[in-house]
Amino acid sequence: MNSVPVSVSFPTQFHAPHSPADMPAIRAARFEQALKAYMAAKGNAWTPNGREYLAADMIADALHWCDVNGNDIKFVLSMARSHHESEKLEDARRNATLAPRSAAPPH
Repeated sequence: MNSVPVSVSFPTQFHAPHSPADMPAIRAARFEQALKAYMAAKGNAWTPNGREYLAADMIADALHWCDVNGNDIKFVLSMARSHHESEKLEDARRNATLAPRSAAPPH
């Protein structure tokens, strides 16, 4: 199998201390950087149009990677879904505790 050399440098905001409330945006930005690297590996120019199709294509290639390496696709997909859901719940809980509390309404 031939490999395509791809260089990816992540902006410093991925490594710098950050507010936990920023995690959803940071996760999404990391994936967008991965999508850009994926496009480069395919020899295509990055374009924000068709990102859903590109994300699906990248996930399909991840499934092919599972096939080639003998990984259990159902397990990988289940774990990905579980991670996504637990991160969303964690983010929602964190945002609820960080939200400013409004004053009690007058009686």
